[in-house]
Amino acid sequence: MAWRCRWLWPERGFAIWRSAIAKANCGISGIRHLFRCLSKFWMARAKQLRNAERRKISLKKFHLAFRSPVIAAGVWLVLVGIGITLMVGYANIPGDEGQTPAHWPPNTKISQNQGRPTLIMFAHPKCPCTRASLAELAQVGNAFGGAFEAQVWFIKPDGTESDWTNTSIYRQALGIPGVAVHCDAGGTETTRFHAETSGQTVLYDESGKLIFHGGITISRGHAGDNAAEGELLRLLQHRSARPARTQVYGCPLFGQCTLTNAPADAK
Repeated sequence: MAWRCRWLWPERGFAIWRSAIAKANCGISGIRHLFRCLSKFWMARAKQLRNAERRKISLKKFHLAFRSPVIAAGVWLVLVGIGITLMVGYANIPGDEGQTPAHWPPNTKISQNQGRPTLIMFAHPKCPCTRASLAELAQVGNAFGGAFEAQVWFIKPDGTESDWTNTSIYRQALGIPGVAVHCDAGGTETTRFHAETSGQTVLYDESGKLIFHGGITISRGHAGDNAAEGELLRLLQHRSARPARTQVYGCPLFGQCTLTNAPADAK
């Protein structure tokens, strides 16, 4: 019995059972003492189990408390990653270019310079992507300001107010030296040149032949040196006979911009 009790309760089992057996020889008092020992033993055992269960619950709560912020941080990182991926993906989606005329349209009211190439950029006054296109146009003008004539035509849909084009983007174009800025009422000239996306740029040589068409930015709203701008600079510098075509990044010229539907900027 002492061996079994010690196996069940190694800390005190042997001592309790030895005392119980010694007093059992005393008759009824020894039996009572034996029952008291058994009661103490099972009460102590029950207390041990309760303490162990509490420790398990506390440890579980600790793990939950530790895992919750970790899981939340993981979910946040995943969402941020998805957002960045979508933004980067959208920024690199080119717009429609349309079928730019291979020769200068005969019925256009836009003046063509007969002594040097003519560059035209078609723009939407509320397209934030066009800021980068205008910044690149300013860089090209700084490099070859006298080598070509530059014009920016902002589309103005029918039924809009007179100051609809008066935005910070329009004023940015006005601030570029040597660039003539115009409003295209009803999109008539934009349609004649089959322009579809804000920032779309065309370059015709002195004879009216198309030598460049597309965009001059690396992606939507991102200015900086890029291959498209390099092609335009190459044509202005070397007058290469090989025409260049690049992708254009911006909002549709006909319709609302995808990034902003805000009204014209305050004057």
